[in-house]
Amino acid sequence: MKLVKKYYKNVLSLIIFLAGLSYLFLNNDVQHLAQFDWRLGGALIFLNAVFYFLITIPQFYILRKINIPITLSQIFSLTIVTNFLNLLLPARGGVFVRGVALLKNFNLKKRDYAAFSVFVSFAGLFVLGAVGSALFPFMRWNGTKPLFLLELGGLALAFLGFFGLYSTKFLAKLSPKLELLYHEKTKWNLINKKDNFIVTSFFYFFSLITYALRIYLLGVYFYLDLTFIDACALTSLLLLINTVPILPGNIGIKEASLSGLLALMGFNPQIGFYIAVIDRLLQILFLGSLGAYYSFRWNIWNKGNDTVKDL
Repeated sequence: MKLVKKYYKNVLSLIIFLAGLSYLFLNNDVQHLAQFDWRLGGALIFLNAVFYFLITIPQFYILRKINIPITLSQIFSLTIVTNFLNLLLPARGGVFVRGVALLKNFNLKKRDYAAFSVFVSFAGLFVLGAVGSALFPFMRWNGTKPLFLLELGGLALAFLGFFGLYSTKFLAKLSPKLELLYHEKTKWNLINKKDNFIVTSFFYFFSLITYALRIYLLGVYFYLDLTFIDACALTSLLLLINTVPILPGNIGIKEASLSGLLALMGFNPQIGFYIAVIDRLLQILFLGSLGAYYSFRWNIWNKGNDTVKDL
């Protein structure tokens, strides 16, 4: 339990955040919130499961390509644990724990895990930037469109993701950490393959669609005139913002971002806040229940013990 005690402040901040949200829910003036339909809640939790399953498939595909004998159920459970711990730990600590589990149980070398993480990060940036730049022109804004900056930002991120994958030799000259990718014993050439990029981009794109569907369904629930294209563009922005680990789980960042974006589109920002809060609470419910279970199955809480090799 040392890991929990070390970050007790983060756990406490999460509790305070949830307590504050409970107060807001009990004293809200937003139509429809008091009669929350739990059938909708079930659908949103199901979409959470689909989202995490879709982002698991490329990881499984790439790890098997470099001869790591992991099953789809095992890597899915690690995906859940990773994102569960990202809600509690600073600087995306769950990613570190995933690497430790893969190292202990499947003998994945640190340099190969670094190469794997770099690859999926750059591929993810490419997908988010490409989808955003394609959809931003269709978003409806109240007043002047902030189109130019958004379009420029989306194109820049798509270029960064693609350039990062296929120009790492150049980048390695600028960063000793990236130079590690070209160590003779690193499997970067097996990881950075065209089929891996296609598979990763394909499933990341559909994971974004499932996330956008959550935002869209909540928008419909609150009677927002929000199109699905709007929801997809908003989702790409939210996921891009969430790539910077400001706080554990970026608590409050997503809520403030969605409120501000909806306000720019002419909607009630309070509704945007509640949409983000409900989506986060259901995400916490899903990741908290499964994440706690899988974390004990992987035995991550006691540094003195090895994680289990089979689930």
